[in-house]
This record gives sequence, C-alpha cells and structure tokens, in this order.
Amino acid sequence: TPPGSQEKVRLSGRLLGSRGPLRGHVELWRGGRLLRRDRTDVRGTFALGDVVKGDYQLRASAPGHVTARRPLKLRRGTSLGALLLEREAPLHGFVGDRRGRPIVGARIFVAAQRAGVGGLELRSGAGGFYLARGLPRGRYRVRVEALGFAPLERDGLRLPRRRWDPRLE
Repeated sequence: TPPGSQEKVRLSGRLLGSRGPLRGHVELWRGGRLLRRDRTDVRGTFALGDVVKGDYQLRASAPGHVTARRPLKLRRGTSLGALLLEREAPLHGFVGDRRGRPIVGARIFVAAQRAGVGGLELRSGAGGFYLARGLPRGRYRVRVEALGFAPLERDGLRLPRRRWDPRLE
C-alpha cells in the first residue's frame, strides 16, 4: 500500500434465516452515517468491496426478521461467513376504551425484559389499531397511555402471540 493511502478490503458473507438463505440488505455504518449497502441474492450472498479497514457497525435486515446490529472490525482477511437472523415476533392489536371504542393516537411503549434487546415506542393509528414490528421472541413490559385515560401496564407479555387488545379506563 503506498504511503498516505488507506488499505481497502472486501467483506462478504451470507444472510440466513431458520429456513435457509434470505433476501435482504447488509449495511456498514460509521459515526451514524451509512457508508455501504448491498442487497443479498437468492443464495443470501452479499459482498461489499473496496472498504477501508477500520471499525464499523454492521446492520443486516430481511423482511419478517429482526434487524441484526453488531460492531465489526474490518481487517485484512475478515470473513463473516453466515449471519443468522431471528424471525420477528410482531405485536399487534386494538387500543380501546372500556366500551370498546377505538382510542386513536395512544402511546404504546414496548420494553424487552432481557438484556441486549431494545424497545420501541409507537402510536395507535386509525381505528385504534397498532403494529409493533422487528421484535425478537421473548417477554416484554408494555405500557399504554392516552390523554384522559389511566395508563395500563402489562409485565411479562410473551411474544409471539396472536394479538393484545388493551382497554383503557
């Protein structure tokens, strides 16, 4: 490598789910900026060429699966092999009052009860319905709030489940 230039490497691997190869995306991030992105082929294969050696955040995603995020040190000879993505366990349902009327715009907070899994916040939409995607299987604490109603909190809500329809009073 000539003086003053930065050595570049190639990063490749496969994106897999529990049932085989996945069509999705693999991204390299640094300092909050997306630097490179590649789409996987039918075999789940991806390749990112001419990447400067260094420290990155790797994100891998595919429809119906939890996005994987992990730190990555790219050096000469770095090989990822296969990245296994976990199937998502979406949480969905209807937020209503005690008479079953929809509450639009209710705030829903979903927090994982295991270390290393983040949470999310969303609002119920038209007709009081909501859908939280990208959650891995596990137990969650869910809190629902809406103006004019007492908050409702449920601990140990296990995903996957068909649906959860909280009623606020």
